[in-house]
Amino acid sequence: MAQRQNGAATVSNGIKVYAGMLGSTMQEIDLAAGATVQNLFSVLGAPDNAEARINGEMYAAGDLLDNGDVIVVIAGERPSGR
Repeated sequence: MAQRQNGAATVSNGIKVYAGMLGSTMQEIDLAAGATVQNLFSVLGAPDNAEARINGEMYAAGDLLDNGDVIVVIAGERPSGR
């Protein structure tokens, strides 16, 4: 799992990310500087056990978000097999 450092540029004392649940429309979301993946889960209404892919890499709930990140949140049951 990748680790993040908070070196984000700020947008109106915060950051702007592009996020959405898998299968839904992506949206531009303003968050406070220092926001984490868990903060984003709360905004999107995602369950705590959801998965976040940021710029193609998996991140944990406590990882920091950076300005401009593109996040796909995957929630729900995963198919078994394969």
